[in-house]
Amino acid sequence: MNNKISVLIPELPKSDKIVPYLNKIDSSHWYTNFGPLLVSFEQRLADLFRVDSKNIATANNATVALSLALANFDFIPDKKKYCVVPSWTFIATPLAVLNAGFIPIFADVDFKTWQLTPEKVFQCLKELNICTSEVHAVVPVCAFGQPIEYEQWTTFLEQTGVHVLIDAAASFDSVQQSDLPVNCEIPLVISLHATKTLGVGEGSLVISRNQDFILNFKKRA
Repeated sequence: MNNKISVLIPELPKSDKIVPYLNKIDSSHWYTNFGPLLVSFEQRLADLFRVDSKNIATANNATVALSLALANFDFIPDKKKYCVVPSWTFIATPLAVLNAGFIPIFADVDFKTWQLTPEKVFQCLKELNICTSEVHAVVPVCAFGQPIEYEQWTTFLEQTGVHVLIDAAASFDSVQQSDLPVNCEIPLVISLHATKTLGVGEGSLVISRNQDFILNFKKRA
């Protein structure tokens, strides 16, 4: 007897839909980074999010994208060694911090929104006796894909100089329906995993109004 109950069944393109794209790859002889199909895919994503293609970058998954984005921020080695993450998130968030070479600090989330707030960050740092000058970045997570209050994190960045990276892994649709991509210089990382709204099997995208950040991110990728 099969007692399994399917909560979510990914629906990806069938093999016959994928084969023509594989044929295009073979005909171009471009099998690795920045090939014609990737450029076309990023342009379609840019159009969907109403930004220039120079504001979009892709990576093989969201965990890698988070790590690359954290490493892409300017930092002083051995001075800014911590990254604050919410205690309510997937394991991938602190794993990305570790992969980037930083130490994750877990801060509590807001009781009503289940999201990290600047107030919770300040409270956590005070309790641990850690100065903001020792913090490389804060990684707020859009819990369950819900929108995030971008303005408060812009203010936090301006007041503290601490980098902010938004883990919007499950927020493809909520970000697309907002003005965040157009106005957001703070980078957002969105997952394209098979379980997400736009699932390509595996993958991710990074959006930022800061085109230099995106360019340097692509160089790291």
